Amino acid sequence: MRNRLLSLILIFAALSLVATACAPQQEAPAPTASNQLATVAPSATVAPTETAAPTATTAPTETPAPTATTQPTNTASPVSPTFTPQPETAGYTYSDDFSDVYSGWPIGVNDNSAFGYEEGAYFIEIKSESFVEPVVAKDYLGTGDAVFEVDAWKGAGSDAGDFGVVCDFQDFDNYITMGIRTDGSISLYQMKDGEESTLLYQERRFTPADKYHLIANCQKGHFTLDVNGKVAIDLEDPILTSDGRVGIYGGSFEEGPFMYYFDNFKAEQTGKVTTDPFSDLPTAPLAELGAVVFSDDFSTTAGDWYVFDGDDSGSAYEDGYYTISIKTPMYAQWNLPNAFEGTGDAVIEVDARLVSGSTLGDFGIMCGYIDNDNFHVLGIASDGYAELIRWVDGDDDIFASEQNAFELAEEYHLVASCVDGNLSLSVNGVEIISASSEFLGNDGSVGLYGGTFDEGNTVYGFDNFIVHEP
Repeated sequence: MRNRLLSLILIFAALSLVATACAPQQEAPAPTASNQLATVAPSATVAPTETAAPTATTAPTETPAPTATTQPTNTASPVSPTFTPQPETAGYTYSDDFSDVYSGWPIGVNDNSAFGYEEGAYFIEIKSESFVEPVVAKDYLGTGDAVFEVDAWKGAGSDAGDFGVVCDFQDFDNYITMGIRTDGSISLYQMKDGEESTLLYQERRFTPADKYHLIANCQKGHFTLDVNGKVAIDLEDPILTSDGRVGIYGGSFEEGPFMYYFDNFKAEQTGKVTTDPFSDLPTAPLAELGAVVFSDDFSTTAGDWYVFDGDDSGSAYEDGYYTISIKTPMYAQWNLPNAFEGTGDAVIEVDARLVSGSTLGDFGIMCGYIDNDNFHVLGIASDGYAELIRWVDGDDDIFASEQNAFELAEEYHLVASCVDGNLSLSVNGVEIISASSEFLGNDGSVGLYGGTFDEGNTVYGFDNFIVHEP
C-alpha cells in the first residue's frame, strides 16, 4: 500500500484596512493595510473606526497516511516493440494534447513528486518509495461513467513503478486506478477513505513497448483497460461506482526517481463539462518565466495558508480553491503561504476570480513582502481597473493605475513580475500595467490579496498559485 503524504506547516497571514474606492472612470486610492494579527488604523484620507483583528483558528490536523504494502515480484518480459498509435475513437467531448501550459491541468512540486507540462506532453515524477500521485484536469469536471484514452510512456525508473489512468476520482482519499508496469503486469487499485486495496494484479498481460496507447472504460462497476489494442484489464464488480472525475497517475513501489509522460488525452463522460477559460491564451513556455520554486493548486492544505473566520474577513480552502472573504467595507487582507519563504525577485501567477459580492473591490498578487508595513500589491478590480500599490513604513500609495485595462471575464489568469525594482501585471496573457518602484527590495515573500471599497461581503477565489525564480 502506498501513501499520499501531506506536509502541513503552520499558517501565516496578514490582514489590512483599506481606505479608498474603485470607480471605472477615475483613479481610486488604495485600501489601507491591516496587520494579519492586529488591525492597523486606515490612512488620513478615510477614518473608519479601528476594528479588532480576527482570531486565528487552529490549522487542520494532518491525517495519518496508510502503510505501504509489499508488491509482487517483477517478472521477466520480452523485448519491447515500437509503439503503434491506435485509431482515434470518435465522439469525445474533451481532449488535451498538452501543447498549452494553461490548458487546465495542475502544476506542482513537493518532496514526493512533481507534475506539469514539458515539451508538449504532461509529466508526473515520483521521487519517494511507495507513493502514488493522481492528477485530474481542473477544467473537466465529469461526474459519471467515462470512456477515455491517453498515450503514456516511462521516461526513467525501474519496473517497480506503475502508471496509467484514474477514474471515479472524488478526492485524494477516494479514487480508482488502472495501471501498467513496464514488465507487462497490470493492476487495479481502489483508494477508499485513504486506504488502498488491490482489486486486481496479473503478470504478462501485454507486450512491453516503448510507448502505450491506453483506452479505459469505467462504467457502472465494469472497468476495462486496453493496452496497445489488447484487453489487459476486465473487471466487473457491482459494488464499485464510477461517479467521479477522470485523469492519470504515476506511482512507485521503491525509491525513485520515476518519470512518466502522457499525451493526447481524450474523454467522454456523463455530467458537467466546463469550458477552460485559458484555452486561447498565448502558449509561452514555463521556462520563459523561470524555474518553478513553489506551487499550490489548493487541493490540499500543504501550502499552509492562513485559515480563519473573523468579524471583518476570513480565509478558507473550498472546493479546490483558496478564498479570501471580506465582510467589512474599506477593508483589506493579504495572506502568505507559510510553506514558502520568498528570498528575492519573483514571477508569480495565479488564477483568480470574484466568487461573490460587489465588483467594487480589488484582488491580486503581493510581492516583496518584508512585513505588514512594507510590500507591493499588483491588483485588479472586476470593472476593468488595474493598480500597483506599495506600502512603505505603513503608508500606502497607488503609484500606477489604469481604467478599462482588460476585458472582463469570469476568471483571470494573473502573472505578476517583480524583478529588479520593476513591476508588471498581465491579465489573461496581455500585459496591462507596469512601473518601477525604488522601494522594492530584492528580499521578501509573495502572497495573495483581497480588498473592498464602499461595499463589503465580497469573496475572492484563487487557484494554481505558482512562483518562478526569474
